[in-house]
Amino acid sequence: MSVLALAGRRRAQDDYGYERPQPPPIGHWLLMAAITFIALCFRYWFNFLDSHLNDFNACDASEYLRNAAALVDALKLPTTFWPDSWAVIVGHATPQVVDHLRAQLASLLGLAMSGPIFPIFIAWSYALAAAPFNIADYGAPVLGQSLISGLTCLFIGLTASRVYGKGSGYCAALLAAVYPAFIINSGRLYSETFAAFLLSIVCYITVNNFSEEHRTGAFFGSSLINGFIAACLQFTRSIMFVLTLALLPITFVQQGFRKGIAGLAGVALGFALVALPWLAFQKVALGSASLVVDRVGHYNFFVGNDTDTLGWLSVPYPDGRGIEDKSLAQLAAEAYKRSPSHWWSLMLDKPLRLFEFPWNDFRTPMAKIAVKAQVFWHQVILVLAAIGLTLGFISPGTREGDYGYEDRRKTQRDMTAAKIFLVFAFMLHCAYLFFITVPRYNLTAMVVACVFAGAGIAALVKLLRANNGLISTITVIAASCFVLVISRLPFVNVAATLFGGEHAISGLIVGQILTLLSLLGLSISLMSAVSAYDQQRDGKRAKGTIWARASIIVLALLAAPNFLLHANASGRWYEWRAPIAGGQTIRQSFTLPSDFAQQIEGRQLYLMVDADSAAQLSGATVSVEETKLDGPIIPSLSLTHDFDRYQQTGSGQMREAEWIFRNLTYAAGLTNSDLRQWFIYPIPNELTAGTPGIKVQITSSSDHAVGVYGSYATSPTSVPIPSPNQISWEKAFYGVENDSGLSDCRFNARIKSTAATAYESDLSSEPGVQSGRYNVHLLAGPPAAYSGNVFVINPSMVESFQKLTERPLPLEYLPDSAHRCTITTAGVPTYQPADLWIVRVSGEARRDSGGAKFGVTVRTANDDARKIYVSPWTTTTTLDQQWHHFDISAPLKPGALPAPPEKLSIDFSVGLPSGQPPGTTQFQNVTLQIDRLPANPLQLGNLIY
Repeated sequence: MSVLALAGRRRAQDDYGYERPQPPPIGHWLLMAAITFIALCFRYWFNFLDSHLNDFNACDASEYLRNAAALVDALKLPTTFWPDSWAVIVGHATPQVVDHLRAQLASLLGLAMSGPIFPIFIAWSYALAAAPFNIADYGAPVLGQSLISGLTCLFIGLTASRVYGKGSGYCAALLAAVYPAFIINSGRLYSETFAAFLLSIVCYITVNNFSEEHRTGAFFGSSLINGFIAACLQFTRSIMFVLTLALLPITFVQQGFRKGIAGLAGVALGFALVALPWLAFQKVALGSASLVVDRVGHYNFFVGNDTDTLGWLSVPYPDGRGIEDKSLAQLAAEAYKRSPSHWWSLMLDKPLRLFEFPWNDFRTPMAKIAVKAQVFWHQVILVLAAIGLTLGFISPGTREGDYGYEDRRKTQRDMTAAKIFLVFAFMLHCAYLFFITVPRYNLTAMVVACVFAGAGIAALVKLLRANNGLISTITVIAASCFVLVISRLPFVNVAATLFGGEHAISGLIVGQILTLLSLLGLSISLMSAVSAYDQQRDGKRAKGTIWARASIIVLALLAAPNFLLHANASGRWYEWRAPIAGGQTIRQSFTLPSDFAQQIEGRQLYLMVDADSAAQLSGATVSVEETKLDGPIIPSLSLTHDFDRYQQTGSGQMREAEWIFRNLTYAAGLTNSDLRQWFIYPIPNELTAGTPGIKVQITSSSDHAVGVYGSYATSPTSVPIPSPNQISWEKAFYGVENDSGLSDCRFNARIKSTAATAYESDLSSEPGVQSGRYNVHLLAGPPAAYSGNVFVINPSMVESFQKLTERPLPLEYLPDSAHRCTITTAGVPTYQPADLWIVRVSGEARRDSGGAKFGVTVRTANDDARKIYVSPWTTTTTLDQQWHHFDISAPLKPGALPAPPEKLSIDFSVGLPSGQPPGTTQFQNVTLQIDRLPANPLQLGNLIY
């Protein structure tokens, strides 16, 4: 039975012939106000008092801020703008007037993608705070967003109270008040927190119209507000246009035919108050208008269904030429036909990406609540929401106890319709599964999830009053705990320990089966709870049990694939991490093929190490055949980006992809070199001459821990490794593989070689025994020459790694009063257009007092005022009174720069923790080294052993 049929009935009373329902008691409002105040306090504390990195303007937020600034500037448009705009709208303007108006509105064109509503909110925040608009001053907009985030908790509680009762409302509001994702994202000027606020209002007004009778005028007024808010929501999150469409029939049937007409008029008028100005602006500024804000939806859909990139935007970029000429259905069909099995595997990933983690792109801790605890709390809310969604359909039938509002004119059909509307608002977010799917789209869904979670807590309390209610309640709670815990147990490691590493997959299979059984156990326990409700102690039959049972079955069927099958989104099941510290050593042996010398002829040999960061490896000793490698540590991510695409930044230019990585890592308090990746060491080829095998050794320093990764042997003929040359920043920051930090930005790959035949020392922190191989491999770069599609060995070219220059840098100390010291080196070595350099800066540093963050940046410039290129491949080192070695390497292709470089600038900077007294950073043995690679080691034609 549909929502319309459930709610579509005529009222026996006329508009004025009934007594108005009594409002909830004052105590109810006081308690709701107290919870809202608690929510506001948490948000104010986190955004203005907590010491976390403030990333209010990171990434998309900077776009919203720029558009808000453009709106403020638009207030200065001349008075002639308005009559000219009207002439354009009605089609009477001359081409000269049209061109002039569009030139005036050029700074506002970004609104076409961001939508107008959230930038208006940002601009109003400054105005209401009586503060001058300043993008760098985050106080007014963040305070405004903290307020609406707190009010979101209020509307969540009021919605739950209307549908499930006052107890559910208090629980829902309190859960939302302390939900980490709501708190953390109240300080980020993305549109999701604002959209969650708008959705909470729409949900409250809609369920309120289901729950009680209104006079015609009052219903018209509430519908007008609902239409106005729905329009704002639609122009903030595009997918919400479906919610706006759904409100039309829902409003029509909520209060009977006569009031339904008035309600429809109210929704239409409220929507028009927002939509008409927006359509007029688009007509004037763009020449066309649309009711849906298009954030490159076709490309988003194309990438989200690309099985080669696992639905992420990757580097290199996927080829999207011609997709605008195809419908979304055609794009989906083409993606499916390329590989049906991979497409279904991708669809298995999407629900996990959307719902498994809370939105916390930069993995920001909340005081002592680390990311892992935030993920667990988020999943607890989802389990409670599943309980509330299913058991919440049941009404024991008592008038007063269910909903907590006496004298309200309602029926059970009204409440069921309101619950189905909430389910619809939640399921609406599943549309994101067909696009690039990131956890932040889930934030608005958590508005409804908190409502259901509050209902879940209240349902468990009510269950205690049923026959055998105590047993049923304990069973549901126990089954819920199994759902939350089973997936976290190390079955793979246990199987490898008991039966050997080659049987690790058996642990995966057993773990997935037990995970599915935990889901079935929860479903069965919920079914038994429904039966217990049917046997109430007061003898009354419960209502809504059919809806409850049906929802349990549907939820179990929808969730079963993700519980039974291992998804790529859950990470590499066969992988483990080995943290070495205090002088510990890992060793791995390679048996080389008999024709190895012929295979690497004309190629430079390298060592690849899969590690957590360059800063960690800079303190380790890496040896091949007991010969210490003293070459640069090259971060592989720096070699995967296009060397010909540059992006202008505030201080110079960066390559486009590395600039995006830099913006994301900066907001996370990291650098690009701090991301987990392959780190590449040049190896003198003569080290492997005439030997059937070699041994690699990595030793940590006494005070420098290094995280190196490895994997179980999953095949006798191939080795699984992270891809060396296909990466995605979206996967790193939006992926859900790692509940303790960022995900690996690389995709999965396999190599045929099994040259790594043995390793020594199981140093993994995972439970059990880890066997297999470390992610340490030999890499033979491509031949030095490339002609067409054929590699040609050209002995006349430089075929090996070559040091061009090495010089000491005159840096001995840096006082904190200077913050930054720049050393300029003139006389850039000569180069050919295709040359690829590695610029290396190394040395030792320490503090005379306290601690500090120390970083090095490489720039190319023609003069001090103009920086041609600013490298983000720096590293930060934490300093104290002991000497710490630092070693950074940045790739540079001088022939591809926007202008020929004449000198290099090396910037040394020190960042002090707040409140620390100033001091001095000391340096010794600081050197600059420039090396030339014969070819990019990651380009087509390389060999991995």
